[in-house]
Amino acid sequence: MELSFLSPLFLFGAIGASVPVLIHLLTRRQQKHIRFSAVYLLKRSQKRSIKRATPNRLFLLILRCMAVALFSMALAGPVFNPPSNAGAVSGGTVVFILDDSLSMRTQTAKESTLYREAVETLSTLIQNLSPDTQYGIVRASSPAKILQPLTVDKKARAVYLKGSSPSFLTTDIGGAISHALDLLKVASQGTRHIILLTDLSKNGWKEDSLQMEAADLSGTKITVLDFSSQAKAPNSVAATQATVSQQFLTNSRIIRVQTSASNFSTENALKGFPLTIWSDGQKQAEGVLDLPPRETSAKEMIFPNPDHSWIEGRIELGADSLPEDNRLFFAYQPDQTLNVLVVDGDPRTVQHQSEAFYVERALNPFSSSAAQIAPSVITLAELNRKNLFDYSVIFFCNVRELPYGYESQLEQFVLQGGAVIVSLGDQTHPKWFNQTMGNLFPVTLDQPLHSQSAQSAFQLSFEPGDHPVLNIFEGNALREMKKAGFNTIFKVTPRADRDFKTPMRFSGEHAAIVESEWGKGKTFLFTSSMDRDWNDFPIQPTFLPWLQRWVKYAAHGLGSVNQQNLFVGQALSDWKAELKGKNIWIQSPSGKVTALPTGEKAPVYEETSEPGLYHIYTAGRENEATPSAQDNQLPPFAELSGMFAVNIDPQESDPQKISHEDLSLFLEGLEVSVVDAQDFKATAPTEQGVPLTSPFLIAVAAVFFVEGFLLRRE
Repeated sequence: MELSFLSPLFLFGAIGASVPVLIHLLTRRQQKHIRFSAVYLLKRSQKRSIKRATPNRLFLLILRCMAVALFSMALAGPVFNPPSNAGAVSGGTVVFILDDSLSMRTQTAKESTLYREAVETLSTLIQNLSPDTQYGIVRASSPAKILQPLTVDKKARAVYLKGSSPSFLTTDIGGAISHALDLLKVASQGTRHIILLTDLSKNGWKEDSLQMEAADLSGTKITVLDFSSQAKAPNSVAATQATVSQQFLTNSRIIRVQTSASNFSTENALKGFPLTIWSDGQKQAEGVLDLPPRETSAKEMIFPNPDHSWIEGRIELGADSLPEDNRLFFAYQPDQTLNVLVVDGDPRTVQHQSEAFYVERALNPFSSSAAQIAPSVITLAELNRKNLFDYSVIFFCNVRELPYGYESQLEQFVLQGGAVIVSLGDQTHPKWFNQTMGNLFPVTLDQPLHSQSAQSAFQLSFEPGDHPVLNIFEGNALREMKKAGFNTIFKVTPRADRDFKTPMRFSGEHAAIVESEWGKGKTFLFTSSMDRDWNDFPIQPTFLPWLQRWVKYAAHGLGSVNQQNLFVGQALSDWKAELKGKNIWIQSPSGKVTALPTGEKAPVYEETSEPGLYHIYTAGRENEATPSAQDNQLPPFAELSGMFAVNIDPQESDPQKISHEDLSLFLEGLEVSVVDAQDFKATAPTEQGVPLTSPFLIAVAAVFFVEGFLLRRE
């Protein structure tokens, strides 16, 4: 507890308190004794009056001196600094943990943010530490990091804190506490105190990130300052995912954007919540979402893309208290051509007898480089030399088996948005298929079924309006397709707890096509062959449009296979194959250009600290031996090779708080106290303390009032 003055020079005015004393001494009348006769009684009365007046004059003198002294002190700007909570660690060590994660961007009623309130409180606590108290600062955004090693310099991070802003990262409270304990280990003897400034968002408290031993906990006290009560309102909604795809089933290029959003409220449903799609600075589509409490909903909207160029877009939801998580960025390059890898499982020396002959001719009948579909036919022996992610669809025709362990690569391809189509034949081994392809396909193969004659051949059966691939077939085309005869098919049996569709069947209700989803991609199983060994379908006029539409439908949503979508803080390391061996530059959303080192291994780009679209530029090494980026300028010969979007991790958006019970379990072994930051700020001093100028002036007025009262009585 201390009293300080903003303008201490005015205290010299207190010397003026001697002025009333001097005046009193200088103006005091000298009593003259005059002898009178027979005035004894009169003299006795005068003595009694003087005795009553003398104490009043002395008291008035004291009041006047006090008035001068109090007035000079009021002019000096008195400030009262009561003891701070941080002062409790006087002579010891205190480590401050500052939560600078995304959730601390939540707006407050004062149009500030939780982070700014936390920084102001932290600055106050640092300023009120005793001179011999060491302190350090740890930031709690993931990954946690020591911002300030132990020091006694109160101005060490003052400028940084004043100009800092919260990150877009998730929270790592466990890692921050581990760093704080590491700082306390090397601290000098004395009390050990950790002060955590946070909003107590539950997602940041992960037990596996907290590493501490029993010896680290001895004598350590932790105070949690909870700022969540200062939020204007809890975060209500966040955009969680955007899936961009291309519609190939029409001649025009239509872009489809499916948006998912989550409602974090446990009670309030959000109906008609606005949703807008922007692309290249223009509003492309508008809609609304209905979000039940604690649920995620999705909505798909479309817009045309006539120029087939890169699409730089974003999705925006209506506003709430955390607007940063109401946006999602996406980058998409519409395919000019669908690249399809066709694996021929039964190649022949006579070309038209090969298994993939009719498939290749149907996908690109004129062998034109300008075709929408570009099939590449290989044998099974060449499969290991191909990069699956260079293709949108992988087509296996009557394949006997895959290279050892190759099915795991196929699974990753489909999980990330690729499509796999498998047609069967005389090379297919049901036992191998059932054991190896079980994750990708939701059915098992039984033994093949054979028709006894042409009259009893299996025929296709479907309703054209039930599926987007089949809805164009009607009239003669439909009748011709249903006339195709199949003398051999495989019977399939569903696997337990697997979902799939059978858009086409054979007569007898046997599945003709089995369609299923796996991750972001799709798989398709055609239960007969794609050549003329088991049917005459490949020579029917409808085979060409039928197969092309299945391939285009399978490629729905595959434009992003080579455009990655990362979370803030996530490194980019999985590059497109054609970028390897070239000089690479990346331009961040804020315009910063980073030149990546080149070598035998693909570089890793880790500067993804801000959400937005990142542009990848490349150039051949003949243009420049060593890539460089000076003054954030790209070399004139660098060309745009790709983009990728970096978005906020939606788990940080959930405003659910950790309970005090769970917090105590998380910090078991520590002496923990949780304080509402508003209550703490009400009792804690500010940087200027409590001003006392007004109370001192009121005291001066009170003195003059008492003086007037006494004089009136006199």
